[in-house]
Amino acid sequence: MNIKVFIENFLKLIYGEKMKENEEQQMLFNFGKYTIGNKGEKRIYGNFWTNKQRQANSIHEISYHACFKPQLPNYFLRKYSNLRSIVLDPFAGRGTTAIESALLGRIPISNDINPISKILTEPRMQPPRYDEILERLNNIGFDENLETDIDLSMFYHKKTEAEIVSLKNYLQSRKEDGKEDYIDKWIRMVATNRLTGHSKSFFSVYSLPPNQSATKEEQIRINKRLQQIPPYRDVKKIILKKSKSLLKDITPSIRENLFEIAKYAVFLEEDSRDLKGIESNYVDLTITSPPFINLVDYVKDNWLRLWFNGYDYTSLKNKVTILNKLADWALFIRDTLRELYRVTKPMGYVAFEVGETKNADLSEIVYEKGLEVGFQHIATFINLQKFTKTSNIWGVDNNKKGTNTNRIVLFQKTGDKLIDEEYVKELEETIAKMIKPLKGIPLKIVIKSLSGFEVLDFDKNDPRDKELLNCLVRALKNAVEAINKEGIDSARPNEAGNAVESFVKEALTAIGCEAETPNTLAGKKKSSGYPDIIFKDQYGRYNYLECKTFNQKDLNSSLRTFYLSPSSNFKITTNAHHLLASFEMDKKNDRFYAKGLKLLTLEKIKVDVKNEFNANNKELYREDNILFEYYI
Repeated sequence: MNIKVFIENFLKLIYGEKMKENEEQQMLFNFGKYTIGNKGEKRIYGNFWTNKQRQANSIHEISYHACFKPQLPNYFLRKYSNLRSIVLDPFAGRGTTAIESALLGRIPISNDINPISKILTEPRMQPPRYDEILERLNNIGFDENLETDIDLSMFYHKKTEAEIVSLKNYLQSRKEDGKEDYIDKWIRMVATNRLTGHSKSFFSVYSLPPNQSATKEEQIRINKRLQQIPPYRDVKKIILKKSKSLLKDITPSIRENLFEIAKYAVFLEEDSRDLKGIESNYVDLTITSPPFINLVDYVKDNWLRLWFNGYDYTSLKNKVTILNKLADWALFIRDTLRELYRVTKPMGYVAFEVGETKNADLSEIVYEKGLEVGFQHIATFINLQKFTKTSNIWGVDNNKKGTNTNRIVLFQKTGDKLIDEEYVKELEETIAKMIKPLKGIPLKIVIKSLSGFEVLDFDKNDPRDKELLNCLVRALKNAVEAINKEGIDSARPNEAGNAVESFVKEALTAIGCEAETPNTLAGKKKSSGYPDIIFKDQYGRYNYLECKTFNQKDLNSSLRTFYLSPSSNFKITTNAHHLLASFEMDKKNDRFYAKGLKLLTLEKIKVDVKNEFNANNKELYREDNILFEYYI
């Protein structure tokens, strides 16, 4: 077998799960509205992502011109990435892809030449609690005598203007002194988003929608037409109101997960055609939408936001790409796709969203340029949707002009271009390591690598852990009593072990612990796989509990009884204790009864890789793992 064939086979082995997902997506062609486009591309029509299919998290509710809904990246993130996958958006805008990636446990790289993008995105990966925001705002003094360095009287009441300038000066001082923290960044983000808009929830008098700032001249005309004078708006109250709305869906668990992801998130301000901050073959999935043709002036639309954050918007005009000609846009897309090909991992994906215009089907241009730089085209998804108010502003009219459908061109990096010397060397080194057996890997490292979350140590001297142990002992004893009232009708001990889980859940819930089947990061309950149960203790801490059965005679054997299989839909979604309740079962009159149990902590066990992580009984039931034993 030559090296090329060997590597191709090895790629199939490594990326088999993703390739299977790709094959499943291909099946859509058999029953969807599937056509061949003008350029020979596969096209699938349908409603793939809509607001009704899945309610987006409240943290997304930040206005920005020409942004897609969170449901779009969510669709591709679930199908073409896994936990801890690297996800890039080279035109990040308000950060929809980055935020949705973080919510799903992916590692985002957010790039945008406009600095406002980072200001709007980064703080939402470290959302403070409402009480933290309230306390910080109460400690910021406002000077009613301050004025702006430019005339903004057409937008703001004099007192509101003074409050805005006071806040602007405070944030600038904190940043310059190196004291700006996640609470300051949050307040900056919300204030930036509330500068102008068309309701009382914004600092300004009635203006254009909040995704774009009117010029001074435009606002003067608006005021004259509506015969309005800027009223006073309470800056702190508006910030608090918007913060409360944004944080509505942020549970303690989600907040903890976002803070963990934020440690690894990357923010860049680079040209999409030259992403110097990203190494080659690094990104698993790109989800993005490039600048429109001569429709959106991103610098002009953000001039007031740039001013508030200390930027001269005129100096950014030459950095931000605005393309007026279709030919220039096509060249820009080609050069961007060439750079995306470089940074994408072998077998990685690029989902490239464009709209439709009266002059051209932009998805066809993207399709041709993607093939030109080496990508394989998987399909062009055409998501049909109703008009929006923003579409009407742009001049959309009955599918004839403007942007009316989402058209996402999906590419994959595959084919002969992968087989270069550097990649061959990398694979050879990987293969050499994989041939050697992997043994004695701490479970803590396995969990962290697969999920990004920590296995917390069980400290017998910690009062909270002592109380947790007491509650578990009570619940598990009650579970034994419940099992033994009628026994478990089962043919085999391991099947009886599966039935034990429901008794343990009921017993935990009965003593005040909220025990249930764990959710995946997708938010769906999943009964199969590790672990069986998640529950909260009286301190609000999450704990995972696996349920098993054992036989005394096998305790010191090398029989493998603990299994953990990697999954793209893993059930570990938070830092937690990892515990195991194992019941010794005895069969009487064709029914199984519990005769004893062991409660273990798993942070010290080591596992071997034999297609899945496992540990034998000798390792699992080691004396220093046992927290409690009980026999009848």
